[in-house]
Amino acid sequence: MLRKLAEPEVTADNPFANDVLERKPSIERLTYLLESTKQPFVLSIEAPWGWGKTTFIRMWKAFLESKGHTCFHFNAWQNDFVDDPLVAFLGEMAKHIEKEKKELNSEEPIKKYLGEVKRIGAGVLRKALPLAVQVATHGLLNQEAVKQAVGTLSEETDKFAEFASTLAKERLDKYETERNGIEAFRLNLEKLAQEVVAKGGGISPLVFFIDEMDRCRPDFAIALLERIKYLFNVNQVAFVLAVDRTQLNQSVKALYGLESDPDGYLRRFIDLAYSLPPPTTERFVENLYRRFAMDECFGTRVRSADESRIWRTAFVHYAQALSLSLRVQEQCFTEMNIIWRTLPPRMEIYPAVLSFFSALRAYRPEIFNELRRHRISIDTITDWFAGVSDIWYQVWVEAALIHGFCNSEERRNRLEKFKEKYVKSTPNTFLDRPSQLADYLCHDGHSGQMLSILSQLEMSSQFR
Repeated sequence: MLRKLAEPEVTADNPFANDVLERKPSIERLTYLLESTKQPFVLSIEAPWGWGKTTFIRMWKAFLESKGHTCFHFNAWQNDFVDDPLVAFLGEMAKHIEKEKKELNSEEPIKKYLGEVKRIGAGVLRKALPLAVQVATHGLLNQEAVKQAVGTLSEETDKFAEFASTLAKERLDKYETERNGIEAFRLNLEKLAQEVVAKGGGISPLVFFIDEMDRCRPDFAIALLERIKYLFNVNQVAFVLAVDRTQLNQSVKALYGLESDPDGYLRRFIDLAYSLPPPTTERFVENLYRRFAMDECFGTRVRSADESRIWRTAFVHYAQALSLSLRVQEQCFTEMNIIWRTLPPRMEIYPAVLSFFSALRAYRPEIFNELRRHRISIDTITDWFAGVSDIWYQVWVEAALIHGFCNSEERRNRLEKFKEKYVKSTPNTFLDRPSQLADYLCHDGHSGQMLSILSQLEMSSQFR
């Protein structure tokens, strides 16, 4: 069955059961760091798209909860339809507390402080203003003051001084109101955190995990950062942000201009940044294989075990030789997943060749297209794969290029040289198996198989 890419299962009793990227050591070290302070703390977990940030924080959250910490999870991208992130954030926090502590009566401190946090938080939210007036006054006037002031100006321009006085007073009143509101909000939030931690067994800090910030609207992402820093900056509360720093930098530039300093701006809000170590290609490919549930696909094929093993091993070699990013590797797997699932179970296919062509097209699509049009020599490509550690997979590369991208006359000439290179020159050595493979691949009849794989790739590229 064709299915979407599934997230690895993370269970409360064994958070690392599916830790194929070996994230456990990082999580354990970061837990010691988190537990070493009771002060406000914001930590960013940073990695490019596709490196498993979401799975990382899911495992970390489950691990912390198994130790007695109280944790919340907030998906920023799923909530960026609201104008102010504080609305969604408080709503998710309240829902979690009320669900976990539903047995508490209304007189319990947790319910009392939660009610105050919600009430005061609502008062802190800035009221909406007409855009033109909001820009002109930097959002410092309320609706009634705007109406009165605009009316005054339009009727009697000589009362400008009176309007200026009104504006100044409005600014002072608003500043005082917001300052008092923020202080009250923090006070009640800190008391709420203390009660929640105490109720959970006294393990601090209380941890908020925020995911998908880099996929949000730029204004929502930056507003969320500002709310975290200015409203949630209280003891025993820590924030963990899963972000792609490159994308978050773009959000800053979108709001403050291309000449702004995104890293300097973000340092105001993030105390420490931790870069996830890149997973090995072998681990990542195994992770993709499991997430795409490829076992169920190969279970219907005649030579399932051999095809599955050769396909994965070959792709690891070719991805390493071309230094494919994790994101590109995932795109290749998405493409090959479609191919495997649309092949008849008894149709023969060369799995190593499929991996090679998919990796080559992902790496340099323009070169791939030039090869298809016979406008470039295959010698250019064979040099790229000289670093493949297993010579058996080098043999497949050269054979695939000869059969897939050479005309009949050139193919015959190259196959003769190919046979001399791998068969006649290496008898009875450790290359005996590749020699047998080369001898087998020298038959011109394999050209149809190579071209069939190319047509399968072109079919898969029609999906988006």
